[in-house]
Amino acid sequence: MATKSSSKKGQFWRADWFAGVAIVLAVMLLNQATDLIGALERRFYDFASTSTSRQPSDRVAIIAIDDQSIANIGRWPWSRDIHAKLIDQLAAAKAKPIVHTVFFIAPQVARGLSYTPKINGRWRPAS
Repeated sequence: MATKSSSKKGQFWRADWFAGVAIVLAVMLLNQATDLIGALERRFYDFASTSTSRQPSDRVAIIAIDDQSIANIGRWPWSRDIHAKLIDQLAAAKAKPIVHTVFFIAPQVARGLSYTPKINGRWRPAS
């Protein structure tokens, strides 16, 4: 019986888990020592991106906020009304999809805020 257990201990390098650990360590060392994995990834990416014959659509339009837009519309940040009008115009032109990437971080002061005290003098909420 002692010979059987000692033979199992001597044969651990034949176990499946040992082969898996050895392969993982070999790949990790190969990755650290060379750029083989990065080079393979770049080659596969180049192959995948050039193997398609699909052409990009000419119906894609990017509407950017540039210096000319700021000169025409006014100082940045624009009010939310201007952004809403732009989205309404794009929707009326049947643009699909509309992707809007402007962040509205600062609060907007309403244009009619100066009239609020005048309205409050005449209007009372229902009790």
